[in-house]
Amino acid sequence: YPQCRFGTIETTRGTWEDETKSVVCLAPKALPDKMDLVSISQGTQVSVNLEVSLNGRDFSVSDRTLASFILYPTPVIEKALPPFCASSNCSAVQVIGLDFF
Repeated sequence: YPQCRFGTIETTRGTWEDETKSVVCLAPKALPDKMDLVSISQGTQVSVNLEVSLNGRDFSVSDRTLASFILYPTPVIEKALPPFCASSNCSAVQVIGLDFF
């Protein structure tokens, strides 16, 4: 199966799409060689090299940045108001937490 490498450390499993003849890569939750998601501020942009391998060993080589991401902290839900309601009785719910955008 194809492999996708983001930066110099993080590798994820890719999938081959027959219809488009392309490899689809799922970006990792964090890019450890760039930063820790816990320490980033809202909307931090990070650019990394993206390399692809069809055999898991031999990766493409690129001297330019092919992937650019805008990273956001994971949202945290602290509470919802009202805390409960019947589905036919609720018209709006307020969600309170951190790092929503």
